[in-house]
Amino acid sequence: MNFFSFFKNTLAWLSMTVFFSVYVGADIVANLHGVIVPVANQGDKERLKAMSIGLESILVKITGESQPLKGLVHPSPESFVADFSYVGYVDPLQIKSANSGLGISFNYDPSEVGKLIQKYRLKIWPADRHFLLAWIVIEDPVEGIRFMTQEEFPEATEALRRLMDNRGAPLVFPLLDLKDTKNFFEVDVWNLDQKKLSIASDRYTAKYWVAVRLFQGSSGQWNASWAFSANNSIELRHAMANSLPKLFDEIVPRIVDTMASRYSYIPKENTEKIVLQLQNINDYASLREAISYLESLEMVRDLRVKIIDQDRVSLELHTGGEELLLLETFRRDRRIKENVNNFKGPILVDIEKRGATFLPKQQLQFIWQGR
Repeated sequence: MNFFSFFKNTLAWLSMTVFFSVYVGADIVANLHGVIVPVANQGDKERLKAMSIGLESILVKITGESQPLKGLVHPSPESFVADFSYVGYVDPLQIKSANSGLGISFNYDPSEVGKLIQKYRLKIWPADRHFLLAWIVIEDPVEGIRFMTQEEFPEATEALRRLMDNRGAPLVFPLLDLKDTKNFFEVDVWNLDQKKLSIASDRYTAKYWVAVRLFQGSSGQWNASWAFSANNSIELRHAMANSLPKLFDEIVPRIVDTMASRYSYIPKENTEKIVLQLQNINDYASLREAISYLESLEMVRDLRVKIIDQDRVSLELHTGGEELLLLETFRRDRRIKENVNNFKGPILVDIEKRGATFLPKQQLQFIWQGR
């Protein structure tokens, strides 16, 4: 008997009695339960204040909402902290990174935070998040309109990245290589040409993109006009600030609030059972990889291996969120592919029109493709 055959027989017996318990953290968007908070000193009063600020900061990342505790009694933060350490802190709204000060790096206990979310009926924005593709141009008084790249504008783009990180929102800058710039130019972004921007963004399979044009007025104020594409609609906005980071701080909340609202959900008090059959599980490594992936999904609270038969594994998932959101997560992940041949019809998950969906009566069947 080879190892995998032995493992299958053993696990088939164990699966009758043993649950693979899950609390889901941030395996896809990293460090959702960690944050650095600035402090004036290492005193107890400052640390306690920072704990409270940090707790709300991670709830902003987890829920996707700008003010998740608005109107609620703020909980005592000490019981939520897993560990902390003093570190250097750089304000994302300050361009010059040399202006660093003292901060505390907090890691909050995912299990305790999960209980808080359940208690207050807060939303969860799943960690498997669509990225924002950012096309940015800036008016230079000498060189004219230029793309804002990470190489030429490292401090401003880093400030934008940190602000997005603070919201737990992935950010991608275009490559601006020959393929991008062959038929697409700075002036197209400046003009907020929606048709050309949509075509250029298709290369990146971007669910969300933003085009921003920046210029500095005679008074020194920075101005931004932007077009944000989300859910088959274009939103046009304008903002002003006295620095680029502060201008980005005006833009980011408006965009991320929209991104999060489409996929966030309030966890259910009672779990629902879903039976999932995975094919192409050929060895122990692929099984562990598949289980680890499923354990990384916030909606999956418990997981049990029910049956192992050759290259097929049947799993019982206990979920705390909408089934549509779980299926949408599967659909956009390359590691798992819908096996439409075994359905009477395809799973049509339209996350913007929840409910207009065909869900098969039998167990869900997918093919595990791995990384």
